[in-house]
Amino acid sequence: MLSCLFVATSAFAPAPSVPALPRSLRAAASPVMADRKVYGFDDTTVFEAREVSVKRKPVYLLKAIEGTGVATFTAEAGVLSGLENAGAFSTLENLGAFSLIESTLPLIENLKLLSLFESLLDVEAGFIFTAASFLLASFPVLVVLQICSFFPIPSGPAVGLEVLFAGGTLTLGVVLFATAFAVSKLQLATDEIEA
Repeated sequence: MLSCLFVATSAFAPAPSVPALPRSLRAAASPVMADRKVYGFDDTTVFEAREVSVKRKPVYLLKAIEGTGVATFTAEAGVLSGLENAGAFSTLENLGAFSLIESTLPLIENLKLLSLFESLLDVEAGFIFTAASFLLASFPVLVVLQICSFFPIPSGPAVGLEVLFAGGTLTLGVVLFATAFAVSKLQLATDEIEA
């Protein structure tokens, strides 16, 4: 009976060359960023719903920062003038924070961290959160596997390697999590601007 119903309804199905996306959505989709799934309805048939991939708009970093309103909020709240009145900048100058920042600028340029961050804007933030979560969970998982005797508990110089592994994965995981958070906020701001 189900096969008869399928044959009867397939006789009225549109030709496979007819796209299921309305014309308004066809022109808007550009294959630049990660996509999301939506249901599109074909306007040439009676009723046909298909899952359609809609490409995200690219994230323009400065435009997205402008869209979040961080500069306006900082100016209205008086954060910088409050820090200046509290002597935070003089404290930072005394601690050598500005000279430290100046000394790390060539390193940031040599490692191409800004271009890496800009390329991460085209990656779905959920993937970056997943990688960060994996890095954060890797050392506790290793400890659990050692407790359960699946891996040997290190002794001697191997303890230093395990401490280095724990510190490295924790540092990379926290940095990647903060990056994923920033990327997700910029992507959401871009989606809100386009909507």
